[in-house]
Amino acid sequence: MNTSIKRILSGVALAWAISPMMAFGQVTYSWTAEDGETIYAPTPPSKGGQPYVMLKDGRVVKRFDRSERHQRPETDYIREQNEAQQRQRRDALLLVEFPTLDHVDRALESELDTLGYDFNLVDSSYNSLHRSLLQQIGFAADRQRAGLPVQTHELQRIESIRSRMGNNREDRLELEARKLALQEEYEGKKARLRELLDRQAR
Repeated sequence: MNTSIKRILSGVALAWAISPMMAFGQVTYSWTAEDGETIYAPTPPSKGGQPYVMLKDGRVVKRFDRSERHQRPETDYIREQNEAQQRQRRDALLLVEFPTLDHVDRALESELDTLGYDFNLVDSSYNSLHRSLLQQIGFAADRQRAGLPVQTHELQRIESIRSRMGNNREDRLELEARKLALQEEYEGKKARLRELLDRQAR
């Protein structure tokens, strides 16, 4: 068996040996031992001052030399890498969803139009309840002017209408909060998209 074939087989054997440790999303460590052998392990080398590299999904995340090894928690590098990858994915989706800044404005207008329909429903219901409340109060006042007691069911009806009107007011406050959140969300998207488009134009 010639040297080239031996090297290929050795590489295949090494890949099979370390593949369980390099499962998707898993962090592993690698360093060179004194005899020149490359070591792969789930934890860093125990020997102090030993340079090593941190890998995730088989790719180097960070290299540690003798001086910086203990300066920062190693989990910081993994978290930073994960955050950077998530940010890249969000940016890519943003560019696909909104090719231009005008697309962001139109999307916000569409969201606000839908929200406006909900506002109309809530306001219409509130106005209808308000008219019913005035009517019921008028009936009760007529009975009192006639010297008749106001019936319990009439008082309950008035309180029920007032309660429903209170619910309507809460619904409107929620809609206003949603509107504000949407505007802030799309302002953030527009600002980020502007940065990405400027970067592409350079």
